[in-house]
Amino acid sequence: DDAVEAVRVLLNWQNCGQLTSIGIKRLWKKYILGFLVFIMQSPNSTSDPRRGDKIQRYVSPPQGTPGAPGEDPTTDYMNVLGMIFSMCGLMMRLKWCAWVALYCSCISFANSRVNDDTKQMLSSFMLSISAVVMSYLQNPQPMTPPWSSI
Repeated sequence: DDAVEAVRVLLNWQNCGQLTSIGIKRLWKKYILGFLVFIMQSPNSTSDPRRGDKIQRYVSPPQGTPGAPGEDPTTDYMNVLGMIFSMCGLMMRLKWCAWVALYCSCISFANSRVNDDTKQMLSSFMLSISAVVMSYLQNPQPMTPPWSSI
């Protein structure tokens, strides 16, 4: 009853252009707060639908267990793959290996965490960049994909 009256008064004031800051404050105090008190005291809102006996607090697994957060091996695998492909690109003058090494280094950097070893990651990144640069300095021709010679 009070809620319907508050909405009707609010709409009438808004349509008439009489909604000033003083009018809003009075309306807020009189109708809206009364409506909120009415809603909070209704018997339907006091029954909480959640079951307190079924609530279980999340406990993260310890660091040693498999699947624990923080033990994602993707960073390490991509770091090692990047170094292997970098060495293949440098030693065998394969441009595609150098580009794959740079790609692996970028994935390793993207998946790294704050507490990972930044020196190893930076050295892998610089090794892959140097593989790309050296392969193009030795042979400036565009790269031919390995499957094009088949």
